[in-house]
Amino acid sequence: MTLLMAGLAYLANPAWRGMKAPIIAHGSAAETSKPFLVEIDGFTLACSTTRLCTARSVDEDLGHGGFMDVVREAGPVGTVTVSIGQWRTNERADLTNPRLDGKPLAIRPAWRRLTYDYGFSLEGQQAIAFVRAISGGQLVTFGRPSSEFSTSLKGLRKALARMDEVQGREGTMTALVLVGQEPASSVPAAPESPVLHAFPMQPPLPNGPRFAAAVRQSAAQDLLKARQCDTDLDHARIDAAYALDGTTNLVVLGCALGSYQMSSLVFAAPKDHPGKASLLALPQSAVRRPDEAYLVGELVSAGWDPETSTLNSDARGRGLGDCGELLAWTYLGNRQWALTEHRLMERCGGGHMPWPQIYKAAVIAGKAQNIGP
Repeated sequence: MTLLMAGLAYLANPAWRGMKAPIIAHGSAAETSKPFLVEIDGFTLACSTTRLCTARSVDEDLGHGGFMDVVREAGPVGTVTVSIGQWRTNERADLTNPRLDGKPLAIRPAWRRLTYDYGFSLEGQQAIAFVRAISGGQLVTFGRPSSEFSTSLKGLRKALARMDEVQGREGTMTALVLVGQEPASSVPAAPESPVLHAFPMQPPLPNGPRFAAAVRQSAAQDLLKARQCDTDLDHARIDAAYALDGTTNLVVLGCALGSYQMSSLVFAAPKDHPGKASLLALPQSAVRRPDEAYLVGELVSAGWDPETSTLNSDARGRGLGDCGELLAWTYLGNRQWALTEHRLMERCGGGHMPWPQIYKAAVIAGKAQNIGP
């Protein structure tokens, strides 16, 4: 097992981590241009560079069975979406008989079924009313005795207050908990996403498997051994090479195979000299501990999208998909890469994908070159 795969196992087992201070806290309410992720009791709060904020419940003790997301966009309107469901079953959650701390909940919003899992969602004013109604409680419960599930609300009010502050809506009528009399027009506009132009799509490599094999047998041998990569993988099926630009290829070599994902070493190599391949060093996210030197160039479930010249890594902390990290980088040409997406959920405690957004850039695909007759 490589150190990266061991790190994923570490993410998957809360008991190994013990009780710690917030894992990541880059940025604050005063640093409005910086993304951040903080742990607030039973919730993870993440806010992106565009001030899209997500408060996600965490059921680390596996005692409640319910999950909840409160997602809010920045700006005067600031659309709110609440998602709730039962993550330990493949059956549709029972939202009858809602209770707050054992007492019937005063409001009965019209929940909409989610299409991608077994939960439900609210949006707009109904979502705001629901969040305000439960934010002062400790436990929200749904269902009949035979189908009951709950979600702990410990930390929710603090997380929502931080969300109000970060989005500049404290003291306004749009706030979730720090409500005041100021109009919505006093809330600052959402920062714009960066716009990046991807390098034009390249034609498929006619000798891709052979080129990847040449890199494995030459430049990568020592690194594969140093990373303790598995030696019994079907390299011919797993390894791949892609045209990056007119002079360089991107090479993905399988390293370690886990129960549901694989780590790979990623290289950039001159088209005419695979023996000179070098590990790909990619830009880091602002909300992430810097990788140790031994992890540079190692991705999990690595994928390449030739249409947008984008490389991604999708590392699940465990098979449920309730925790993990997604990173995407777009090739801009001239050996330049840019981070274009980052999603992160470090605590494993129920819930669903996608994970909270930390960073997102708009990518404009370049016009394909030399493709077709």
